[in-house]
Amino acid sequence: MRPIQGDEYRLWESKLSRSGRYRVADRPPGERRCVVAQWTGERRPPKAGEYYLSGSLIEAYRAPSDLGAPYHIARLMVVERLQPILRPWKEQGGTR
Repeated sequence: MRPIQGDEYRLWESKLSRSGRYRVADRPPGERRCVVAQWTGERRPPKAGEYYLSGSLIEAYRAPSDLGAPYHIARLMVVERLQPILRPWKEQGGTR
């Protein structure tokens, strides 16, 4: 995976787009860099080990085996810098 550059990524999107970057729920084994997922434009049943997008807050998951249901296929990308768009929990009124 080749690093990409960028200032902001909306990792908690509820709408699917080709330009969107999404959180990776199942990190690649041994990967320590910051990784995000991008929709490839394909919708088909993922093969074992492929990443697919799913959820009301879209995240990327790794298929444990060949799946029968169609999903949006994702590719992983390494990012050099990731800036949060949301404010920290305490600034939002959180008590933890």
